[in-house]
Amino acid sequence: MAIINVTILKGRSPETKSRIIKGLTAVMVDTIDAKPHQVRVVINEVDVGNYAVGGKPVHPDPDLDGGD
Repeated sequence: MAIINVTILKGRSPETKSRIIKGLTAVMVDTIDAKPHQVRVVINEVDVGNYAVGGKPVHPDPDLDGGD
C-alpha cells in the first residue's frame, strides 16, 4: 500500500483535486507496480498566510510578509 500526502492552497476545484488524485495514483501504479486500490491520496488544504517560504510567512497582503 502507498499513502501520498499532498498539501495545496485552499480554493482548488473538486475537478482539480480529482485530477491530482488520478495523476498521483497513476504514477504510483506505474512506479511501484501497485494496484489502484492500494494507493491512498490525502489532500491537505492550507489557507494563504498559514505557511512560509524561506523562513518568511506568506500573506495575502504583501505588506505583511516583511518583504526582502
